[in-house]
Amino acid sequence: MKETLQKFLPNEDEKKAFYGAIILLVLALIVEIIFLGVLPEDSKERTRGWVVIFLSLFSSIPALYVWYRYVPIYAPAVVKFIVTNIVGKRLIGGGSYAYFEYRPEEETETYFKPISKLIGLLIAFLGIAVTLAKLLSIIFDFNPEAPTESWLVLILWIILMILIPIILTPIIPVTWALEDSKIKAWAEGTKTNWMISSKYKARFNSLITIGAVAAGMGLGEEESLWDNFTLFMEIVWAALTILFIPITIIVLFYYSYFRKVLLDLTKESVNLDIKETSIILREKKTEIVEKAKEETVEETVEEEIIEEVSETTENK
Repeated sequence: MKETLQKFLPNEDEKKAFYGAIILLVLALIVEIIFLGVLPEDSKERTRGWVVIFLSLFSSIPALYVWYRYVPIYAPAVVKFIVTNIVGKRLIGGGSYAYFEYRPEEETETYFKPISKLIGLLIAFLGIAVTLAKLLSIIFDFNPEAPTESWLVLILWIILMILIPIILTPIIPVTWALEDSKIKAWAEGTKTNWMISSKYKARFNSLITIGAVAAGMGLGEEESLWDNFTLFMEIVWAALTILFIPITIIVLFYYSYFRKVLLDLTKESVNLDIKETSIILREKKTEIVEKAKEETVEETVEEEIIEEVSETTENK
């Protein structure tokens, strides 16, 4: 029992990030309680708001089960495809070769590290949520910007709350595995490097964002662009208040369990060199310039001495 429990506890270098995720979860609870359980004037809306808050605490369980069963299998395989396969390198990784970034001093995750994970996950969640909410509003004829307006709207938002983490399962764990294992690509031609996770994330985020904006701005019945934009932002706010808790729970479990598993499996799946990124090239360039300046000064001094000796000889 103790060994099983230990598997779901963070390592020493992940504890600060784990505690940071707990703080974010508390903030998410406060936000949802205020905007869904307290502020609505109608008592029925407040009741439905409390139902959302209660269910949001458990809505991530299906996605976390999928992560537990399948992410350790496919995530390392996807990472290997991106960094070693010629097709994966062409489509996503890029560069001449990939390597693990070496850090001279072992870094520990800080209290603020989960915020970057939260923001990335939030963008993806909101993009999918806005797209699906707008499409469902057309099919079922409801106002997606008012999640507690009726039980039908509430049920549809709860379904989205459960489905969206599962839909994003192929994207998020792989992105975080690439990011936290510090896999970079190096281009020989341009002498530049970059995080492969950034390119992988950008490929999907751009599609998600375009789909969300197209759904939010192009599928409304409002006549003016401003009305469509206002409706779009209301849907975004509704999605944010509902999805805040599930997002923070996923981040919390990532730092308590999935991060250490993914890092170990990723390092085992790819045989990459460990290299250090530094500014040695710039320093050498500076030294060369300084050396060239010194040689120029020396040559000038020598020329002046020769000219001076010549003039003295001529005078004699």
